[in-house]
Amino acid sequence: KEGPGDMKSDSKIPSNATDEIGKLARSFTAAKLHISRYMKQMQGLAYRDPLTGVKNKMAYDKHLAELNDKIESGEITTYGIVVLDTNNLKEINDTYGHENGNEYLVNSCKLICQIFAHSPVFRIGGDEFTVTLTGEDLKNHEELLKKLKDSQEHTKNAPFPWRQISIAAGSAIAENAKATTIA
Repeated sequence: KEGPGDMKSDSKIPSNATDEIGKLARSFTAAKLHISRYMKQMQGLAYRDPLTGVKNKMAYDKHLAELNDKIESGEITTYGIVVLDTNNLKEINDTYGHENGNEYLVNSCKLICQIFAHSPVFRIGGDEFTVTLTGEDLKNHEELLKKLKDSQEHTKNAPFPWRQISIAAGSAIAENAKATTIA
């Protein structure tokens, strides 16, 4: 039996018949496939920041719950969090317009994603991002933070303020973690 809204059911309705039931079964199967694809597409949109393309706050909350499950099961014992805040966004928005402010955010996000290429990046607020570190990025987190700082230095002479990237960043490493305490 299918439950209300149950799209995961693997029950099969015979659709090889040529009668009305067979036609109805084929239509139902096609509709179920279409709805399932549409739901996946909507879920993807719900977890993505439309401006930057990275995962959003809702995806971050889900990620933390999954991370907590991995910590509780012992699958992960050490992880890191980097919190990043772009500087000067309000000034850029107020002086040069929101379109240039958006460009500044997108460029800042691209830089963050390039530096932390092996870790999930989330936009959790207007100008705030976070990165969860595991694996190689966790091992190399100090080097990556230095690379982020150095990369910002290379943008200081850009011709427009919205191309002069400035990001404040802080990190914390949890060793022998028992649960996340991040909200």
